[in-house]
Amino acid sequence: MGLIFRCPECEEYVKVSPTLAGLHAHCPSCNVSVPVPDHDMPPDADTASHLYAKKKWEALTAQAQTTAAPATEVFIPPKVAWILGSILVAVLGGILVLAFALQ
Repeated sequence: MGLIFRCPECEEYVKVSPTLAGLHAHCPSCNVSVPVPDHDMPPDADTASHLYAKKKWEALTAQAQTTAAPATEVFIPPKVAWILGSILVAVLGGILVLAFALQ
């Protein structure tokens, strides 16, 4: 569990280890050394709902990333694609020529 307080410089919430209580820590948002209070500072209602929504979104995206299967896309270089396409057109053309010749 960590201490949560608001940075006096940028007003962002910062979470630090309880061992830093009463010392200084760097704010990850503005990178300023700020004093760490001895206790958690509860967020106001708007920020609390925003933090709840952010944590919920992060949990959902982390879950989706772990359950999603990796996409297996095959990259075919353009030169090879042209060659394969040309062979396909030649084979189909030959089939059509034979079909009309045999009628």
